[in-house]
Amino acid sequence: PVLPSTAAGAAPPVADRSYPICELRAMIGRLQEQGEAPQTALEWMSRTVDRLEQEQTDRAWLMKRDWADSAFEDGELGNEATLENFEHELVGMLRSSTKGLGDARVLGSAIDLAGAYKKNYKLEKSEAVLLRCTRHAELKSGAWMVKYLNHISQVRMKQSRDVEAMEMMYEIESLANFPMGEPGASTFYETLYRNMSSGLRRMNREDEAAMYFMKMVEASRYHKGTLDWMDLWDLGILIANRAYHGRRWEEFYKSREILAEALRQQKIVEPHELILRAKVLSNLGQCFLATTEYDEADVHYSEAYELFDTCVGKRSPLFGMQAWACGNLRAAQGRHLEAIAFFGEALYVEVVSDGLSVSEMSKLLDQILVSLHESRDLAEDADFSSSLEPMERALAALMEDPRWSELQESLELGVLSHKMALAYVAGSLLGREDCRMCAELYSERAIRILQTCPDAEADSWLAQAAAVHSSVFS
Repeated sequence: PVLPSTAAGAAPPVADRSYPICELRAMIGRLQEQGEAPQTALEWMSRTVDRLEQEQTDRAWLMKRDWADSAFEDGELGNEATLENFEHELVGMLRSSTKGLGDARVLGSAIDLAGAYKKNYKLEKSEAVLLRCTRHAELKSGAWMVKYLNHISQVRMKQSRDVEAMEMMYEIESLANFPMGEPGASTFYETLYRNMSSGLRRMNREDEAAMYFMKMVEASRYHKGTLDWMDLWDLGILIANRAYHGRRWEEFYKSREILAEALRQQKIVEPHELILRAKVLSNLGQCFLATTEYDEADVHYSEAYELFDTCVGKRSPLFGMQAWACGNLRAAQGRHLEAIAFFGEALYVEVVSDGLSVSEMSKLLDQILVSLHESRDLAEDADFSSSLEPMERALAALMEDPRWSELQESLELGVLSHKMALAYVAGSLLGREDCRMCAELYSERAIRILQTCPDAEADSWLAQAAAVHSSVFS
């Protein structure tokens, strides 16, 4: 280890001073005035200083992340306005640059904008921007490529393309060969290993996730003395997953205490980071739901729901995931009418988000149909129709979305379309002309798709869909 220069008895370092660019230029100017230095040497020094200045400028743009680091807690409209301002700034840069994305200022800002899109779950936009940046990041290589791969891997993870995301993070790990003691290195490695642990946990590779969590802890020791609230959050989730699947309940309850402590510290250390707080609340609520402690789960889930609603709005996947979680809680409590409303809100988010997921929509329709069946005796209740409004809005919006008709026809899509028609029937919504029209269109598409599926399972679903169609719409 190298002693600091201020240590007692340490010899003063040689040529250890860093000179600002302006001082270097002044030195060259003085040498030129004195006329003692050869012209070729002066020209070489000028070119070197120009290169150093450009490298400093490029590095500043490489490190740019203020757009992606924005809190985005101003609700749907406020967050959209913030993104539009960033877009206008980038357009201005492109117009004033002759190199386009070859300009470090433009490339750094474009990757930063992709990070802002990613944070708002505008994944198609984020991916599109990053793919345009690929060649330029590759040409600059090094840290530029690491930054690019970091963003695209996180997009892939949010798209549930976990294998691709992990491959990219392994590549980042192989490219990042700077020593841990270098300024900023330990923070970089901490974030990388945290993301890798999270990705492996999503893939149910718990042992590998634990290994990368320990690597994250080791990296963090270089710049902080103890685990912070985010470390406790990750640790709590890791222990909870492993303990729950192993039915080790003492460990599971301990993980819940760790998550509660993470939440307590987060409120003190970062009281304005409301989205992060909502995420911790949701995880803690899930732990209480897992042990059927519904009242405690409700406390945490409800607060998370309100925070996501206020900060990101009802079209955000963050809100959708929490609405789905609240629906699961209400269904577990036997409060199925309330569950339908939450499931409907989650379905609406699936419908308006980037990329329609047949599997996710199908899961939600299954839960909606179960809750409708359990609520059949409440059809005359005053709250029944209002509970169905989010579902109606989602299915009506989907029918108008051109992406729905463009989905590749498959058995899964045919079954989903049949379930959507059934939701209208089970919800007693056919008395309204608009609902009846949507239900009939979903039913017709289901039959059309199932008729073309060469599958024994399709025959069973086709018989059901045809029976419903003939009895309800003929």
